[in-house]
Amino acid sequence: LPLGFMAAELISAVKLDASASRTERQAANTRALVDGMALELAKRMSIVEEERFGGKEPGELVEELQLKGAAVRFVQHYQRIMGIQRRMYLDGKIGISAAPSTLMRVQQYMVMLDSAMEDLLGWARGAEQAAAAAVMPPPAASAGPAKPAAKKGMG
Repeated sequence: LPLGFMAAELISAVKLDASASRTERQAANTRALVDGMALELAKRMSIVEEERFGGKEPGELVEELQLKGAAVRFVQHYQRIMGIQRRMYLDGKIGISAAPSTLMRVQQYMVMLDSAMEDLLGWARGAEQAAAAAVMPPPAASAGPAKPAAKKGMG
């Protein structure tokens, strides 16, 4: 998937007015990423399953199979994982939570990462609540790192 640094090719094609706000730039970049991912997926599906999809144009497959929705979900998952990892490394390095050791601080994030992965798997299996999983936005530059929620239960 063209996420992170691999998204550069898709995002570099986005042309915006110099006066575009950060929100407008992010939205345009996300649209370009989702559109590019969905179209590339349709092309690959046509090649891999030529008998099933070979006679259809990629754009037709994107619409018919709702591939933009799938691409959106993967972008959301990526953003969620990156947000958790960002906070995990910050907490491990500078101790933003009250846990007494680095290992204990990091463990709560491992639970969050497991939950994010389970949500994605649930979505892939058709679980509706997983499709509506909240995306963790990056903390505002001036607000400092967000404190993670306390771990519930034993596992």
